[in-house]
Amino acid sequence: MNSRYAPPLTPPLQSKLPAVGTTIFSRMSALAAEHGAVNLGQGFPDFGCQPQLIEMVSAAMHAGHNQYPMMTGAAPLRLAIAAKIDALYGHAYDANAEITVTAGATQALTTAILCCVHPGDEVIVIEPAYDSYLPAIALAGGVPVTVSMEVGPQGYRVPWDKVGAAVGARTRLIIINTPHNPTGSILRQDDIEALADIVRGTNVLILSDEVYEHMSTTACATNRCAATPNWRRAASSSPASARPTT
Repeated sequence: MNSRYAPPLTPPLQSKLPAVGTTIFSRMSALAAEHGAVNLGQGFPDFGCQPQLIEMVSAAMHAGHNQYPMMTGAAPLRLAIAAKIDALYGHAYDANAEITVTAGATQALTTAILCCVHPGDEVIVIEPAYDSYLPAIALAGGVPVTVSMEVGPQGYRVPWDKVGAAVGARTRLIIINTPHNPTGSILRQDDIEALADIVRGTNVLILSDEVYEHMSTTACATNRCAATPNWRRAASSSPASARPTT
């Protein structure tokens, strides 16, 4: 029924991401359930968590740790994250000013992109890439600039010469992912040095997605932004205690 006041007609609601459909994770999970197949499309285990963890969560809830924390995350957790990063990589982050706890890696990535990418800013994305990167860039009004990985004798590698050629006056952010999803490749020291050369003397930011941080060999464990001198301000999304953005 029309209003007797006849206000201007509100346009139909349009999706902000009309090109984004059902994710590959949802499609693969549905197919696996339909056919009784082993689901390799989504990274959840086929076993429950440790009973001790359930007991510890229950005890914390009964102890009153069930209210809103600070927006940046509970202080003891941020301190523990800072101590963990310092122990592993030798960088002492300020738990009160440089660490934010999020509800997961995808939220951390989206928050980092939305906070620094403005309309028209370019974001360099190494492909293949986790499927949340491009929608987050679109929501921010940014322009994705994709660079494809190349396959050589050592497996998948990032062609840093092409990444450097893609950097321009509007480049705001370069997103890296190590260990890489889905290829499993790991950035080595020469990769980190090549990236450092590209951004040196610029205002380009690095968003380092390190959600599989501890699923790598010890030889490559220190090739992280947090372990690179003068890169303390680089943002990273890691699994350490609820995957912080630092």
